[in-house]
Amino acid sequence: LRVNEKNTLIQEEKCIKLKESLDTVGKHLKEIEYSIKSVPAQVINIAELRSSLAEKKDLVRSKEVMLEDMKGEYENLEQLWKKLDIFIKEFDIDSWKKKEKEYTDQKSILEKILHEVSDMQSGIADKKRKIFLLSEVPCGDEFPQCKFIRDAYLAKTSIVVDKDSLAKLRIDGANLEEKIEHLQGEKAIEYINKFDLVLKNRKETQNKLINLQLKIDKQGALKETLNHEIANILKSINYYEENKEAIENIEELLLQKEQVKQKSQGIQAEIKNCQNLVLDLYKM
Repeated sequence: LRVNEKNTLIQEEKCIKLKESLDTVGKHLKEIEYSIKSVPAQVINIAELRSSLAEKKDLVRSKEVMLEDMKGEYENLEQLWKKLDIFIKEFDIDSWKKKEKEYTDQKSILEKILHEVSDMQSGIADKKRKIFLLSEVPCGDEFPQCKFIRDAYLAKTSIVVDKDSLAKLRIDGANLEEKIEHLQGEKAIEYINKFDLVLKNRKETQNKLINLQLKIDKQGALKETLNHEIANILKSINYYEENKEAIENIEELLLQKEQVKQKSQGIQAEIKNCQNLVLDLYKM
């Protein structure tokens, strides 16, 4: 009986050691499985990742230089637009337009006066010709019913009035020309034309600012996309570095897993046999 009790204790200790071995093997199996799970499903090409990282960093630097240049250009255009805008708001264009209108109106009146002067000069010259021809006719005024003689006498009586009217027109024309000279009309036209060019320049500058801002936004968005891609690449590289051993030894890990599983199964079988022996010993 004492021998049986001794054998039972020995067998129970053996079972306990087998269970401890099973726990150790189980922990080892979990460690191997964790290492295998850490290996990404998609193969990581570390050389390709590092090459892509360098390329995208170069692109980011290129975008930064481009953005800096465009922002500098934008600031210069913005300063130009502000100067043009201040000039337009402070320039008294209405006053110069009034001067230009008055100048144009007075020029139009002067042109009409000059046209009347020309017509009146022609009329007086025609009357002078008729009066001269009348002096060459020997019959004098004996034939008043004759159209030629009648017209000549009418010309003779009206030419004085025409000359007075012509003199008055010439004085009016001269006075108007003097007035026009003081209207600064040519200067007004020049200023208005220049003002229109400034308006056009401001509009073109504004359009350039809008287009440039769109380009800045686009390049900024591309830069952000590149930075996001760089962050993902760095994440993949860091993941690779942290799990480098597992990634590079996946086949060996799978083999180790299978071997440890078989060992675990063997120990489990031994534990079962051990427990059966303990039961048999208790029955004796």
